[in-house]
Amino acid sequence: MSVVEQPAPVTDEPKIECNLASNMIHQENDFLLGLQSSYKDTLALVNERRNSDPNYLFVDEEFPPTNSSLVFQGQPLPGTVWRRPHQLNPGAKLIKDGFFKSDIAQGNLGDCYFLAAAAALATTPKLLKRIFPAKQGLSKEDPEYNGLLRFRFWRFGKWVEVVIDDNIPTMQGFMVLYGRSTDPQEFWVSLAEKAYAKLNGSYEAINGGQNTETLEDMTGGLAMQHDMSTSDKTTVFNQIVRARRHKSFVCASLFASGKKIQEVEKAGLVANHAYTITGSAKVKLSTGETKRILRVRNPWGTSKEWTGLFSDKSEVWSKVDDLTKKSLGYAVKGDAEWWMTLEDFWDQFSSLTICTLGPDFNLDGDEYHLPWLTSTVFGQWVPNSTAGGSRNNTTFHTNPQYLLRIIESDDVEADAEEVEVDPGCYVQIGLMQEHRRVDKNTMVPLYGIGLAIYKVDGPRTTKLDARTFATTPATLENGSFVQSREVTLTGTLQPGYYVMVPATFRPNSASSFFIRMFTETAIELSEL
Repeated sequence: MSVVEQPAPVTDEPKIECNLASNMIHQENDFLLGLQSSYKDTLALVNERRNSDPNYLFVDEEFPPTNSSLVFQGQPLPGTVWRRPHQLNPGAKLIKDGFFKSDIAQGNLGDCYFLAAAAALATTPKLLKRIFPAKQGLSKEDPEYNGLLRFRFWRFGKWVEVVIDDNIPTMQGFMVLYGRSTDPQEFWVSLAEKAYAKLNGSYEAINGGQNTETLEDMTGGLAMQHDMSTSDKTTVFNQIVRARRHKSFVCASLFASGKKIQEVEKAGLVANHAYTITGSAKVKLSTGETKRILRVRNPWGTSKEWTGLFSDKSEVWSKVDDLTKKSLGYAVKGDAEWWMTLEDFWDQFSSLTICTLGPDFNLDGDEYHLPWLTSTVFGQWVPNSTAGGSRNNTTFHTNPQYLLRIIESDDVEADAEEVEVDPGCYVQIGLMQEHRRVDKNTMVPLYGIGLAIYKVDGPRTTKLDARTFATTPATLENGSFVQSREVTLTGTLQPGYYVMVPATFRPNSASSFFIRMFTETAIELSEL
């Protein structure tokens, strides 16, 4: 079977070639280690400086308030001036009254994907608090204020701390140039955006990107996007049920243009807007008919709601028994949350993103109910050794191979009332390639990558050979090789043994990779 490589997603993000991966891998690791240890060291230096000069405020030499932090290829906007929050508002605060979607306003930068992810997470403040490690002041009236701030992001398998100063770019020194809060006293949006820009090399480097990648960077979860036009309703509904049961984050986007906008608004929805999925269920009507329904919330929190079937005032609720309505929390509230059928959801919405979180994602000791079990693997594609390319190449068998043992099937009864499930072990897998800017002028290239799983008869200690791959179809694979930071794979595997093969499309493509597997039951994973 031949495979094809898909082009990179079209974004405004610049794609620049880089040198060989063996050197890049060391740069990546050194960079992350530097981020993790920099706050304590930097704070000590700042305090030492302030002992002799109480008015000293930290200036980040790694990401200075100069044009080099704004762009690496283009030209900055004329009139750009860096200012600290207290220079813009004497009562400046990082976070004023908590995190709210309505806090966020986009500026003169194409990073709506980053701001949309932040807005989605703002509906669950616990998620955003992971990014903001502690209370940090911005006002000169705060005795702890020193111009130094820290943020946390997840990057290639670990949480890293990003240290910045609080200078932000403004237009003529008066108006915040890029992302900002709608409250002029609050600056968490601008400063989190700056920390993310530093993590990626410059503001220009985050001009265009993927919402799924940013959700992962902000949560450490595994984000998968489903296109409503190509996805199977039952398969996605099954995934939503499991996601909600495991407290995963689920959101949906509604894109519309032209006459479709009027149709959407007439139905009580908002075009070109993101929503949160807060529940799923199967309900039996008095007519004997069974409906799959989803609970949807508008993060704006307004009274504008869905007006179709299963909306708050829909007559169909008269066909649902009182006990079921109580279990679903049904009430006519006008609280920007409602139920709708899976079919209506499919017709109205464009895409769905599920971000699966591992157990105790923020290390606070608070485990989620029925957490996913997570297995991880770090590896490398080394030219002329373990970078065999796709199955189009006779060297495919030289790629890294991992023996996977599925020990037992999931507990089918846990989902029986809501969803039709296949017996076996449901797996969610992400294959991530190293991808970040390592200096101001270079970027790790994105290779076409793919992941395939093959059934084998039993345990083994050696790799599968070229002949086996030439005659054996994959049991589960992600499809075409895709030029993206991560490809994902979901499916159900029966108990037994399998061999998992991560690969680049072209042979001798040097890079490191990271595999994550989320399952409900324990598995065994080892390198061959």
